[in-house]
Amino acid sequence: MNPEEHSKVIQGFRDLISWYEAHPDVPLPELTITNYATSDCEATARALGTFEKSYADDLFTLKKMFGPIEAKFYFMRDQVCVRRVVGTRKVEARTITYPAREEEIVEWDCQPILQPKKEHASEGTTD
Repeated sequence: MNPEEHSKVIQGFRDLISWYEAHPDVPLPELTITNYATSDCEATARALGTFEKSYADDLFTLKKMFGPIEAKFYFMRDQVCVRRVVGTRKVEARTITYPAREEEIVEWDCQPILQPKKEHASEGTTD
């Protein structure tokens, strides 16, 4: 997002807050802000300062609470971690739609966020 678009979005948030302040009888929206991030995870983590992180399937998530408002930043897990196939397993057919198949067994090598990348870390550095 360019700086002009960024400013317009921020102003939109301010306008929305002012509207809610002027209309206290209107129910508040859900208190989770979801951001499917396309930017650098490490830069987002640095900007957040403190956060919780979690993994689920192909997603890596950073979460930070701003008072009662939860902000979640989702990244594709392969942007943050290294995907390793460690084997396969046979999955039995459940229906015609879900036939029997071989499925990869995957493990993820995820360095602690904000640590040097392994290929860039100096020798002797431990994670």
